[in-house]
Amino acid sequence: MARALLRHDKGFYRAAGHRHARQSLPSRTGHFRIEHVPALLPVPWLSAHFEDLLSQWPHRTDWQVRHLRRVSALKLAEMSGGDTWPDCAKTLDIPWHTAQQSLKIVRQELDSQALWPDFERAVERLAGQLDRDAGRVRYGRRRELLSSWQVPPPDWTELFQDLPQFGQGATTPTRATATVPIWAQVTQGDHLHSPVLRALRESGSSTQRLVASVNQLRTPANRKGSKRELLCRLTKYSDLLATACDRSVVSWPAGYAETGVRSARRHEVKSL
Repeated sequence: MARALLRHDKGFYRAAGHRHARQSLPSRTGHFRIEHVPALLPVPWLSAHFEDLLSQWPHRTDWQVRHLRRVSALKLAEMSGGDTWPDCAKTLDIPWHTAQQSLKIVRQELDSQALWPDFERAVERLAGQLDRDAGRVRYGRRRELLSSWQVPPPDWTELFQDLPQFGQGATTPTRATATVPIWAQVTQGDHLHSPVLRALRESGSSTQRLVASVNQLRTPANRKGSKRELLCRLTKYSDLLATACDRSVVSWPAGYAETGVRSARRHEVKSL
């Protein structure tokens, strides 16, 4: 009865996100929890459950789809955790203004094409799949463990070894450059919201150089030669780090990331 009385508008309960007294109530009964929700819907989830919606949205841009992935994550968070979308955004480490902008853009696009029912059906299908999935990833745990993590210097030395073609330009990859995409892959979060970049913003420092360096790696046209090889190494490292996070029962002791992951890399990745 309490759920039936909640205000529902354009895909979300308590859609306006007002921060007055409210009831924390998931908008559906299910088995997955908000800790199983990443900040950006993984592309395989999008392909598996949003095909019908995307087929009716022929002129979409990659940036609009990115907003859709973020809004879908917010909806999953509401389904499993309750509260307003600002609360869900905070739990997923999505800045409030970013979440608001994504909601605005997606609502405008889906409203204009009467696609909100398709959106809700797609998210419900995905929620049902998460309910049935016995191997759900605890993305919340990964975010917690990596909230202040950076690639340890010895690991970065090994990752960057024998890649001389980068030179010493302004966008030459650094340890911070590697940390950003690794964090994004492990947590399935937006690289622009990574802890490294967030710390720079909070300190008043410029993020321009680091963002440019990361974008040089992320741009598909640049994925060749040394950049392609470095990306392959970062992907392998990310997989190992994700496994280390999922196996961790308590908070990492000092040096865990350095010793545990490097040990795993020596045994599981024979050649980078």
